[in-house]
Parts: sequence; structure tokens; C-alpha cells
Amino acid sequence: MYYNTIERGVYEFHLVLYRDCNDEGNLFDSQINPASGIVGTITIYREDMLDSVFFSTFLDAPDIDTLDSLAPDVCQYSYFDLCIQRAEYIYTLDLPVSEHSYIVSYQRCCRNGTISNIESPISTGSTYTIEITPLAQELERSSLRFPETPTSVACLESSVELQHTAITPNQTMETEIRYEFCSPLVGGGLGGSGSNPGTIRDPDGIAPDPDLPPPYDEVLFVGGEFSAGTPLGGSPPVQINSETGTVSGNIMQVGQYLYGVCASEYDLNGNLISRVLRDFELNTIQCVDSIKAAIRADSIDSEGNYVINICDTCFFLFDASSPKEYVETKTWTLPREADTFSVDRNGFILCLREPGEYFGSLVINEGQSCQDTAHFRLIRHPYVGVNLSVDYDTCRSGDVSLEARELNPFGAEINRRRWIFSNSVVSNTDTLVITEDELNRGENIVYYDMKTEECEFNRGQIDFEYYPLPDNYMIHNTASRVCLPSEAEFRIDGRDFSLASPYRFYWDFGDGTARNFGAQYVNHLYEENGQYTVRVIIENPMGCRDTVIVADSISVWEQAVADFSVFPDPPYYVEDLISFTNQSTNSKHWEWSKNGVVFSSAKDVEHAFASEGNYQVQLISSNEGNCADTAIQVLEVTRESKFHLPNAFRPNSSSNNRLYRGQGHLSSIQDFEMKIFDRWGELVFSTQDPTKGWNGRKSNTGPLLPAGVYICRVIYNDQSGKEVQLQEFATLIR
Repeated sequence: MYYNTIERGVYEFHLVLYRDCNDEGNLFDSQINPASGIVGTITIYREDMLDSVFFSTFLDAPDIDTLDSLAPDVCQYSYFDLCIQRAEYIYTLDLPVSEHSYIVSYQRCCRNGTISNIESPISTGSTYTIEITPLAQELERSSLRFPETPTSVACLESSVELQHTAITPNQTMETEIRYEFCSPLVGGGLGGSGSNPGTIRDPDGIAPDPDLPPPYDEVLFVGGEFSAGTPLGGSPPVQINSETGTVSGNIMQVGQYLYGVCASEYDLNGNLISRVLRDFELNTIQCVDSIKAAIRADSIDSEGNYVINICDTCFFLFDASSPKEYVETKTWTLPREADTFSVDRNGFILCLREPGEYFGSLVINEGQSCQDTAHFRLIRHPYVGVNLSVDYDTCRSGDVSLEARELNPFGAEINRRRWIFSNSVVSNTDTLVITEDELNRGENIVYYDMKTEECEFNRGQIDFEYYPLPDNYMIHNTASRVCLPSEAEFRIDGRDFSLASPYRFYWDFGDGTARNFGAQYVNHLYEENGQYTVRVIIENPMGCRDTVIVADSISVWEQAVADFSVFPDPPYYVEDLISFTNQSTNSKHWEWSKNGVVFSSAKDVEHAFASEGNYQVQLISSNEGNCADTAIQVLEVTRESKFHLPNAFRPNSSSNNRLYRGQGHLSSIQDFEMKIFDRWGELVFSTQDPTKGWNGRKSNTGPLLPAGVYICRVIYNDQSGKEVQLQEFATLIR
């Protein structure tokens, strides 16, 4: 797709498409033919509002040309039938000049199903798009375009040169054009076709309407030597000249290849003016002057026969005629002594039971001008075979002995016998001993071959597993003491070699539980305290077993539980004596610390803090099994005056709450005053002594006042002189 700028804001767009005209079903969109059934659309988006269509229009019928076929004529027959049609759509649009790019897009499914270098070509659609940059709008500049249609056919392993040079006609501005391979874009799908639901106009339809906005997905190359940057493969890969757009190199495989070429035009400051993407297909074929009949053989004798040496009873007689795509018929003449099994049109399996010489021929394209004949001579050499046996101790480390018993029914003279194991070769012996140090732990493969004057026989191969049990074991467990409910860890391994898979293990943990064949490293959770003996049975893949005591005695102890209480309740003040009462269970040893510094190992302790701050008091309790637990409390120790009021008291009780009075650190309180009022606002008690309390009588004399709720108000100055006001509801309880 490209455009011409007619005048400021007016553009003439050109969309150029190609199709395979051997397929009568897939016509161009909007083509004047009732069979077409699809009218093409063009959709325009502006880059700052891609979520909505800026403009959309239908395409009129295109101008269509049929291009000349570029297929070679092989042996006077045109075996490559290539038909290409070119369609060009032209439409004019007015687009207001904008500081944002316009994106003009057309989408259609699908591509040729025979494309070789992308995944799922039959369901991969196309997007053809071009951007009108703000710079191009401002300069009123037309886009790049490709004036030439390059060849669509190339010969295998021949140098290819494809011209993709872009131009900007009638432009005098000095610019720079750069070329690169870029990925063709995907658009549309099989929605609305055959067994697929939806309609052809859906986003996944054959002809989406509207065409979708960017960004667009790229086609998925099959990988290996093919990618967006190396779409044509080759060795070295086919390249594109970044200055001329010429694609050149040698293509090494027959097939149909999709590739994309991008040409980008920049002003002298490196700003992008326009970029055009050409999405094209190249057909690579075998180009030859004649067809040649041939057989895959060891050599060709002086009479032109293809010579095949046969060292086995059966072999594959393979047609090597070329080029295969031009071989229409094959006529084989085979030895009548042969047993023949058809494989495919490339050849046969032949079995010749007796040594000797046998002859035959292959005629291709019999009766045609491209007919050719290949004669072959089969030399069946005497058969030699071997039976191999192995003997070794499957339970313990040791040497392995192998024996070869040869089968030589025709009495062939054997010039060489040899054993091959790892990097070692031992020749001219019927037996082989592999020492313990030479063996591989696990799978071992030993080969045995023989050679006569004419043939080399890779006759023997024997596989055997070598997994001996160790003579000594390495044993590990986490500890001889275990604290409930922790898990104990047990490990066992060979001292000289690892006991990894496929060895199996049966664990007996001594507490009535066991674990079937599992790992050599296990964890076990003991649920009761006691003394336990742990055993494990080790088994190799051949069924040999050892029983090993992993732990003679595992002591399992109950877990100590640490806990403690603090008296009095907060607040806590500097130099006040604080009591810490140990409430731990199942413990015999204790360690007290504050902020990580140990200060006592007694069961219960009293401690005064010399300075204010936050203190983390920690108690570690443990028992004889060294099973420890930790309890932590954080205490805030302060010098600040604090005064707290209770919310209820009982004057007639014998407890500590017979008086209603405040509590706290009172030494720094100044100008103290407490007043208590009944619910009608009458003053029933007042004091300026923070240590004095109310006994429930008016002014602490006379009869006890009625039960109920009274209001207490306190005003005092703290050590800094700041006034503090408190109010609390005091409930008198009888």
C-alpha cells in the first residue's frame, strides 16, 4: 500500500494485491463477478484515538492483470504451472492535517496453504497498512512505493537477485532510504467459513469490517533457519542490501516462501517521513536441463552399473532419480531371486538369501521424451552374525564378563573382531572383562563388530544395568535428640558412590510407622516422646537388598512452653520494682534477658529499670532434652506523670476497691484537684491530695450515698507544668 499527496490534506491511495489464478475460488475483493461474494473495505485510524474508527470506506472493483509465468521448461514439459494475477485498487480521501499519524489498513484472509516457512499458512490472514506521519502531512510529501514486481520463481541452489528498490516520484527533497527484512502482518481469520462460526466481517472473519487498528501481529515463522530477519533461509542466509533493497543469496530448499521487505524514508535529521511494507512470495524449484534415472549406490562400475554391496540379508533399494517432481512413472526390473517388499514409490526392500551377484534396472517416464534408464548390480556378500552374553554379580561391585558366539554359516573369512565400550576398543578376542573401575554406574552399552574383506558388520550390542549396593554407607540424622513436634531428618548414601535413583528405600522409624520405597533423604514427624531405632532397607533395580541401622537411639522429648506474667499492670516507671512470674511448663532451665542482655537464670525474677524506654523482656525455657521455647513481652518504662481513674468501686467490700481514687505515678503531679458530682450536679466530694479517695459518703462523712453513677473531674499539672484534665463516670456499687 502507498499514497500520493494530491494537495494538502488530499491523498490518492494505491493497494496492490497478488493472487494465485490457478485457484478460481478466491477472487479479489470487490471483483466484478457474482462468485466473489466479498466487498473489500479500507479503515482509517488516528494514532491518538485507536479505539474508534476515524473513517471507513468500501473498495471499488480493482484493475486486474495476469502476469507472465516465469516457470522453466524442463525437458520440453512445463511441470511448474504458475499463474499470478495482480490487482490494483485506487481510492482518494480527504484527511485534515494533524499532529498525529493516520493509519490506513486493509485486512483479508487467507494465504496459500503451500507456504513452507510459516506456521498454519492456510489460516493466516494478511494486513496491508501504511502510516501517514505528521511530517509527511506537513511536507505534503507522497510515500515511498515499489515500482517493479520482482520475480516469483527462483532455482534451487542458484544465485537469486530480487529487486525491491523503492522510489518517491516527482520529489526533489533530499532524503535517505533504508531497507530491511521485516515480518509480514496477520489480519483476519477463518471466521464465517465452512465449519467456523461467526461471519466473514467479524474481527476473526475472512474480510473484517471494520479492519482492526494497530498494533498488528506478525506471522509466525517455523523457526530454524527461517525468521522475520532470515525469511528465505539459505547458507549463508539470503540477505537484503540496506541501501538498495536488493535481495540476494542462494536458497537451499525447494518450497514456497513468504517474506517481507520494508523501505523507510528519513529526512536528513533522521525523522521518519514514510515507511512501506511489501509482503511477497517466492517459489523455489529444482531447475534442470534433463531428468536423470539413478539408484543410491556404493559406486558405479566401468559399464555404468550402479553397484550396491549387500552385507545383510535384506536392504533398501532406493530410487535417487532427479528431479523427483518431474518423475511421473517408474518401471523396475528386479532379480527374480529376491523377495520384494514395497515401501513407497521411492523404492523397495529386497531380501537375497544366498551370496552372489544380481542385476536389475529402473526406467523413469517410460515412453516419454524425458525417459531415462539406470542399471544396477547387487553383490550379496556372505552373512556373519553373533550372539552376546553377559555375566556379573548384580548385588555387589565387581568385574563384568562378556562372551561373543559368532554365527558364520557361509564360512566367510573374518579379518577383524573387536569390542567397543566407552572409549576403549579390544580386538580379536571372544571374551571381554570390564573391571569395576571402568564400569558406568547405571546403563552400560557394549558393542561388538566384525569385518570381512568386503563388509563391516556392527552385529552385536548388549545393554546391562550396573547398580551395586555399597560396601559402606554414609549416614546422617539431624540430632540424637528431637523436640516435639519437630521433624527429624535422616539421610543415607554410599560412601564410594551416590545412591540416587533408581535405588529404592524402605524406612522404619521405630515408632510403628514406615515409609515405602521412596527417597534416600526423608523427614519424619514423631508424635510421642520416647527412644526410637531407625532402619532403612536399600534395594537396587535388580532386587538386591541391604538393611542399615541409621540411628541406634533417637531421643524424642516434649517441647518446653515458655510463658510469664508481669506485676503490676502498666504503666511502668523508672526504678519501680517489677515482678516477672515464670508460668512455663515442661521446663527445667530459664534465661531472662532485656533487649538481648541476660540478667537472670532464676525461675522468677524482680527487676527495676534504671532509665526510660521500651524494653523487650525475653524468657527462654528449656528442659533436659534441650527443647527450648521463647516468650517475649515489650514493656514501656517512662518518667512521665500518669494518673488513671477507676470506673467503679464498692465501699462495703473487703477488697482493694473500697475507695474511689486514682492510681499512677503521682510523685511529679502538682496543683492536683479532684471533684465528684452526683447526677444533679451537686458536689459530693473534693480533694487536692492525689492519694486520697472517696468512700461513697458526702465529703467522706455521714451516711453512704445511693448506688449509681457519679461524675469525677480531675485537673493537675504534670512535671513539665502542662495542665491535664480527666473526666470519668464513677459507679458506686453496694
